[in-house]
Amino acid sequence: MKKSTSILWFLASILMIAAGIVCFALPVDTTLTTLAYVIGAIVLVIGVVEIAMFFTTVGLFGGGAFLADGIITTILGIIMLSNENVVAGFLPFIFAMWFIYEGISELSMAIAAGRLKLPYWWVLLITSIFEIVFGMLAFFNPVGGAIYLTVLLGVFLLVHGISMLGDWCVAFRVKNFFRKWMGDMKTNADEIDG
Repeated sequence: MKKSTSILWFLASILMIAAGIVCFALPVDTTLTTLAYVIGAIVLVIGVVEIAMFFTTVGLFGGGAFLADGIITTILGIIMLSNENVVAGFLPFIFAMWFIYEGISELSMAIAAGRLKLPYWWVLLITSIFEIVFGMLAFFNPVGGAIYLTVLLGVFLLVHGISMLGDWCVAFRVKNFFRKWMGDMKTNADEIDG
């Protein structure tokens, strides 16, 4: 993993967690429009960071997922900032669908990692299932009100941020796994040549 990729990945995770904390820190009388503005701005920044991550992971495992996630996240942020009055009423559905998409995307990565027998692939599997289940619960229980939305989005963003941070830790383990694997292959080749 390139150093720039690692930094961007870590930054996106921290931004997501920070967005969740912002939701909990917002005043009780926050309007849905204000909520759409605040979260829209944070989501837009996260999307741009994920797109930047794609350009530092071209050709690497999971690089395409960063691009897809980044584009969808960026579009979501732009929509929230440009149509806040319309979006405000649909925030629970929008974020539920986003969470489900993120979970499915991570599930596909977990399955691919499992087939390659990469270490800690099951961490991706657990977080992806949690995201999908949480997204489904949010989608089928869209209770109105800014307070409910603030809590829902706060939990959503915190969980996703922690999930991304967990993925970042797994990526380090995978990098070390491949480094050791390549070292073992080189040692075996040297022994054969010797």
